[in-house]
Amino acid sequence: MRNHARPDEKNRCSPVLNNNTLVKGNWSEASDWGAEVWFPAMAKAGLKKFAWIYSPSTFSRIAAGKSLPSEYDAVQVAFFDDIQKAKGWLLNR
Repeated sequence: MRNHARPDEKNRCSPVLNNNTLVKGNWSEASDWGAEVWFPAMAKAGLKKFAWIYSPSTFSRIAAGKSLPSEYDAVQVAFFDDIQKAKGWLLNR
């Protein structure tokens, strides 16, 4: 993820669906990078809504919450267990 083009240069996406249903284990190292680098860069690139589908792993769920910066209100973020509910939320259904 760190080597990809900045989202504002390549994709210009404002809603993002982050599906972690197949993620196993803990990724706490990535959560620090997400909070400090990824979310602020995505917000600057125009991200407005971020639907996060939890992994079934308890540790992954804990890391997901840790990924959000503590002072973060530029993007609407919602966590889901169901992909259809996440898609509906992104599309305002």
